[in-house]
Amino acid sequence: MCKKHKVFLSHASADKFLCDRFLKFMNLGCYIQYDDVYYTDKSSMQIPNNVYFPEDMLEGLKNCDIVVFIISSNFLNRPNCSIELGAALAHKKPIISLLVPPITYGNMPGFTTGKQIMGCINEEEALLNFAEEVMQKLYGEVKNLSNTNKEVKSFLEDCKSIIEDLKSDGLITKDEYESAKKSAARYKQISNEREIDLEKLREQYEKVKNAKDVDEVREIEWESMDESKKYEELVKQAQNGMARFDLCMKYFIYSQAYAREEAFAPQDYSCDWSDVQENIRNRYIIGDSEEYQLNMEDPYVSDAIKSLRELSDFLNSEVSPSFLKHLTEELDYVPELANRKYWDKLFKSC
Repeated sequence: MCKKHKVFLSHASADKFLCDRFLKFMNLGCYIQYDDVYYTDKSSMQIPNNVYFPEDMLEGLKNCDIVVFIISSNFLNRPNCSIELGAALAHKKPIISLLVPPITYGNMPGFTTGKQIMGCINEEEALLNFAEEVMQKLYGEVKNLSNTNKEVKSFLEDCKSIIEDLKSDGLITKDEYESAKKSAARYKQISNEREIDLEKLREQYEKVKNAKDVDEVREIEWESMDESKKYEELVKQAQNGMARFDLCMKYFIYSQAYAREEAFAPQDYSCDWSDVQENIRNRYIIGDSEEYQLNMEDPYVSDAIKSLRELSDFLNSEVSPSFLKHLTEELDYVPELANRKYWDKLFKSC
């Protein structure tokens, strides 16, 4: 027959470290001897080999004076804990409970509510109320509380890290549930998007496999890109085309192709005429002082203008309104090559 105990400590084994420390609190703060507590994870607790554990547990609960429940997420997910709660109610045992965060009154199942719950195990007031209630029930009086207050503070200090480290595989809070639900919906959306992407890749593979030449392959790759990627590629291409030129030449191109200025004034762009002469010697600029022009016969100039035109056409006629709006908001100005701010951002330091 199971020994009679003053307290039956009902808990989930996953919360052992917390309950070990709570056992010490009951000993020092509530004046309950270790041997007077039925606690299955206690090192000194030994159940004879010939005794069936559930029977011993139920016998221990039946013969105790008080049942203390440490209600955590793990507790609510353990069938044995539910059995212990049901047995305590069936035997009409005095019940005192403490909650372990994130469990609150609001997220407990109905069968646990309405019982004598002191509050959360990491709250000073709840522990003091617990100690007074236990002492009153066991001894008919509240013993020296000065030591109890000291032990409450000690327990609270120790249990901070223990509660944080608890690994719960049980219930979660409502907020956590809502967050998990949103994450699940997002993962489902991502999964669907990836299925669509995979199908597109299959189609692209078939097209590439049947492509006639490199140009057709590049065209297929371009068609498969989203707007953001296309924009990045066109900007990179334009910057590569402009990287060969000095600042004066970059602004000369801007002046001639986008600002539509009748005559280039280098001083307006922090340049001088010696810079212009240098680009004339390089054959990037042709003409005389009456009318300077871009030398479209030069391959570097023609390639740069071509890449600029492709970027401009994309921004002016190919990009969607939503992407253009997003880009405008990101830059805080309209992304067009005639815009000096945009030009400087792309080419001034490339």
